[in-house]
Amino acid sequence: MKRNFDLVRAILIEFENRDAAGNTPIAPIGFSNDDIKYHIQILVDAGLINQVVIPSNGQTRPNQLTWEGHEFLDSIRDESQWEKIKSVAKDKGAALSFEVIKMTAGVIIKNLFNS
Repeated sequence: MKRNFDLVRAILIEFENRDAAGNTPIAPIGFSNDDIKYHIQILVDAGLINQVVIPSNGQTRPNQLTWEGHEFLDSIRDESQWEKIKSVAKDKGAALSFEVIKMTAGVIIKNLFNS
């Protein structure tokens, strides 16, 4: 399955907007359940989302963003900035990756303060 950063962004936004108990379902519109489950799992693996153990059965379930998840989302939350990040990466011929997104977002933000 291919990683989709538009879905990553949508999932992070939904996790940020969840209720404190983490009971709100994560279901970005326009994506299959399999794609959503896969992306949530890789976000857990990447340390952007925490999991909790369910005491009744010992299983885990993702429940909230980590500090790193919040930091990453802060750099891509704004729709116009997100589109600019994707455009810059494409113009430079760079594959969209976690590191490219963070680096590009940093450059864009730095340029905002140097203007």
